[in-house]
Amino acid sequence: MACSGPGCPVVLLEVQMHPDSGFHRRLSAQSLRFVQRHPRVEHLEVVVITPHHRLRLGPSNPPRLLQAVLQEVHWISLEALSQQQDLDPLLNLLTLPVRPESEIAGSSQQILASRPDLDTVVLPMLAQRFHYFSAEQIIAMPA
Repeated sequence: MACSGPGCPVVLLEVQMHPDSGFHRRLSAQSLRFVQRHPRVEHLEVVVITPHHRLRLGPSNPPRLLQAVLQEVHWISLEALSQQQDLDPLLNLLTLPVRPESEIAGSSQQILASRPDLDTVVLPMLAQRFHYFSAEQIIAMPA
């Protein structure tokens, strides 16, 4: 049964793959605007997925008000996630865009071995990343 009352947690998910000097301000404003528009929400989590922790998303020393909001954000680095062993296939799938080329075939095979239904997602993801390869070349990548 889905939770629909005021005590239900809400997760705001943001995926940011490219540098953006205004990201911190925009994320803070959107999060606070959400709280203002939904006064019955008591449990709000803000999650940001980035390719790695080096991504420049704003000033290294933001104003105090922004710092207060940003400290409550859960930051997920796909690069750090890819270093974990025995990832769930769906989490492993998320890491394909940032994995070194030498790991792509092995990770893809691992994903498809446990979740064959993801075959319609894996190849298009890899084709987006390796747009200069044909589908046949992607499939033939050595493990």
